[in-house]
Amino acid sequence: MSGLRYILTNSLTDWNEDKQIKLSIKGLEEEYQAANEIKREKPILVILGNPPYNAFVGLSPEEEEGLVAPYKEGLIKKWNIKKFNLDDLYVRFFRMAENSIAKTGKGIVCFISNYSYANESSFVVMRQSLLKNFDNIWIDSLNGDSRKTGKKTPDGEPDPSVFSTPMNKAGIKVGTAVSMLVRKSRNKTSTVKYRDFWGTQKRNELEASLDKKNFNQQYQKAAPQEWNKFSFRPMSVSADFLRWPSLAQLCQSYFDGMDECRGGALSDFDKTLLEKRMIDYFNPDIDWDSYKQKGGGLAKDAAGFNAKAAREKALPEGFNPARIVPYTMRPYDNGYCYYTGINPVWNRPRPELWKQYQSGNSFLLSHKNNVVQNEGAPLFFTVCISDRGALRGLARHIPFTLSFNDGMLKRKTSANLSEKARAYLQKLGFNEPDQNKEAAEVLWLHALAIGYAPAYRQENADGLKIDWPHIPLPDSHAGLKVRQIWARKSAVCWTWKHRLHGKKRT
Repeated sequence: MSGLRYILTNSLTDWNEDKQIKLSIKGLEEEYQAANEIKREKPILVILGNPPYNAFVGLSPEEEEGLVAPYKEGLIKKWNIKKFNLDDLYVRFFRMAENSIAKTGKGIVCFISNYSYANESSFVVMRQSLLKNFDNIWIDSLNGDSRKTGKKTPDGEPDPSVFSTPMNKAGIKVGTAVSMLVRKSRNKTSTVKYRDFWGTQKRNELEASLDKKNFNQQYQKAAPQEWNKFSFRPMSVSADFLRWPSLAQLCQSYFDGMDECRGGALSDFDKTLLEKRMIDYFNPDIDWDSYKQKGGGLAKDAAGFNAKAAREKALPEGFNPARIVPYTMRPYDNGYCYYTGINPVWNRPRPELWKQYQSGNSFLLSHKNNVVQNEGAPLFFTVCISDRGALRGLARHIPFTLSFNDGMLKRKTSANLSEKARAYLQKLGFNEPDQNKEAAEVLWLHALAIGYAPAYRQENADGLKIDWPHIPLPDSHAGLKVRQIWARKSAVCWTWKHRLHGKKRT
């Protein structure tokens, strides 16, 4: 292959002409200058590769000039997406490639990479940007994800990574996709074509597909729009689902679940073991060196957590047996936790959630979108505070009532209902929800019944992947009441079950 030259360089840096580095070794200096000449002066038409995936590399270093910053613009303010990780290395490579082809005016990008960018909410701005700069996008999703699908096909068969080998049959943990992005001109609307490959023969099937006639007919056409967060994955979401109000629109407030990050030191299925650990932790007669020898998550430093300083800060509070409370770790997977608001014993102590729990509340647990295949019901009933991982994708608590202090520092409660929800209930004859328990809870019990209906989950599977559950509302008092009765029976059974853990709630 005469005429080709291979140059070793860092693809993510040195695209800016005002940055120069002098190298003392002649061979390296020539290599560096040759790479910079290509980056800064030559039109780049094709970029391909298998960029590294590492979600824990931290923020882009200064020399990368904040490559992915444009992909974060508006995530919080416009899209209300507050939890995201866009500093994965492969995302930086996408941004570098996009910039390079946009600068040239035409070209091709082809990567095999982590497939999260194709439809996860955090990547909505990235997808918008790619749609702006490329005419045609093809996505070959190779699945094989351990977190979202458990490396199973929709039929429950094995779905290893495309990178599996005889020595490592599962392959890498994350799902992968081959993307090809083509820019010819920007005078037309972008088109996105998508297809899935599953199972143990996906590599062979992908290769065989390249020789088929009518190649594009093997793909589904996606329809990236604002309502689906510009997903590159084809979706079928009914107009009814989009019209129904979401749980977030029906409530006044919701609260994130507890975040421990202390190696399970603050929670346990065995109440006696947890109690013993916390008595030792708050015992001033046990010096730090002796406590540290016991090990455990509260004796180990972590990011933002100085274990010794945290214990010194917590010791004056002392052990309080009333702070050992039932704790939902997963649906129907209930243990105990020890609550303290002393920062940073818990990574996130959620004091507002604790306040709502103390008032004897009931909660719906839900989340903004399903993140795994065949997840089951998108919401859950509990009378406990819960772990943020109680539901995949960050569990949020929707309390039935809100507890607050008035101007005279007296504790008061009100129904956790938005103005829209209150107007709907009043129209159906459920009045004064702040004083009427039935009116305060009827909407949430109705939502619980809807969420557990198999037909609802099946018919709205794609909608549940992009947003909170949207709840159809009956137009009659009787229609709302009948589901309340069913859901109340289920909730009572669940509450009685939890009493076996020793925590009696009304």
